[in-house]
Parts: sequence; structure tokens; C-alpha cells
Amino acid sequence: MKSVDEVSLVLDLCCFTLGIDESFHVLLHDSFKDMLVSFKIDISLHMYEFRQCMSENYGTIHLCSQQILVKQKANVSIQTEKTNAATKTTQVVRSNNILLY
Repeated sequence: MKSVDEVSLVLDLCCFTLGIDESFHVLLHDSFKDMLVSFKIDISLHMYEFRQCMSENYGTIHLCSQQILVKQKANVSIQTEKTNAATKTTQVVRSNNILLY
């Protein structure tokens, strides 16, 4: 909001004194430069706050997903069937079945 007030003040001054002397042009230049710098700082600050908020949300989502996976791990291991290690004859039969398809 400070930047908007500075712009309106400078524009009000410009309407009445445009082209009077070089010092006024320097004053205008410096005022606009200060306004743009403060505007850039404000935007950078808002973007930093937004990034922090998003990274915190991402961290929370990641943590929740990890907790869900840990809770569901027991259910998944119960549902899966334990298979015995394949012997040489089992591997040959499986490979023959694959070739038939």
C-alpha cells in the first residue's frame, strides 16, 4: 500500500509541475525507483511466504502418506500369499507355459 500512495503522490505532483526543472525530474526518478524497489521487496516477501506455506503443506502431506503406508503395511502382508522358492523343475515348467501362450 505504501507503493500505491507514493505513486499517487508523484502523479499529483507531475500534473502541476511537469517540466519545471531538472531537479524535479531527478526527484521523480528517485521516487519511482524507491517505489519499484519497495514493490519488488513486497512481492519477494509474499512469494517467500507462499513458498514456505506450500513446502509445509507438502511436508504434511508426505508425512501423512508415509503414516498411511505404515498403517496399511500389516494388512498388505497378511493378504499376500507366501510362495516357495522356485526349483529348477518349476522354472522349466513355468517357462514352457509362457512359451505356449
